[in-house]
Amino acid sequence: MSAYDLILQGGTLYDPCAGTMELCDLAIKDGKIAAHGKNLNAADAETVMDVTGLIVSPGLIDMHCHVYPVFPYQMPDSLRTINAEEYMFRAGVTTAVDAGTTGWRNFGDFKENVIDATKVRVLAFIDMAAKGMHYPPSEQAVADINPEITAAVANTWSDVIVGVKSAHYWAKHEDADHPIWASIDGAIKAASMSGKIVMVDSIPIVPERSYPDILARLRPGDVHTHVFAQQFPLMDENGRMQPYMLAERERGVHFDVGHGSGSFWFRQAVGCFNQASGRIPSPPTCTIRT
Repeated sequence: MSAYDLILQGGTLYDPCAGTMELCDLAIKDGKIAAHGKNLNAADAETVMDVTGLIVSPGLIDMHCHVYPVFPYQMPDSLRTINAEEYMFRAGVTTAVDAGTTGWRNFGDFKENVIDATKVRVLAFIDMAAKGMHYPPSEQAVADINPEITAAVANTWSDVIVGVKSAHYWAKHEDADHPIWASIDGAIKAASMSGKIVMVDSIPIVPERSYPDILARLRPGDVHTHVFAQQFPLMDENGRMQPYMLAERERGVHFDVGHGSGSFWFRQAVGCFNQASGRIPSPPTCTIRT
């Protein structure tokens, strides 16, 4: 009997616990890692796979995706959600975190028909809107914001619900029918009642809800997503990151890329990355050829 079922030979092994990447062979026995090291003996394995030039990594986590299939935007050319099993495995993703596609009224359907039915491990943020992002008008309805029910659902399925999402509540003015903090405060209350974190997708659309105000509302451990979208004032007029960004990160607020077709500007991301990592950013240059 061979010592190993499989040896992955010649790849670059990424160890997230140690924070290292090195050329290394990896041996597997009975579905578990049995050994790793340089130049493992190929004769000790039933199967040897040459993975030279490839990265050998634990399964990746996509922490912001939408995998609930019934997600009809009103515009015919809009993107739909994706099939986790169809697209995640091929990219090395073994855990998909749905970012609030469903709320407390339709999470049960999501749980039964997607989470329990797919081979990919699916976790989820539950949306504060009763019907989640499946019905955009629900996201604007204050009557659909129910922290108690949201927390109850999160507690019922606490093994798969990792947080509460506040998204797309675009109140353009504050009045009795549309308090500008209704969705975010509701999400924070529901998260506090269920021991979860909050993910916020909210733009500074009114002066009373500025971007620093949104961040200050969040608790340590909470997440602001789509951070590099154009609408967030991350940089000052000199191309330097606003001081409150580093201060909020130091306080414990997390920033999620939330990469999407309209949610990522390189001019924001590169400047923030350079400064947050201690690099000195170079000013943007432009060459005009005539």
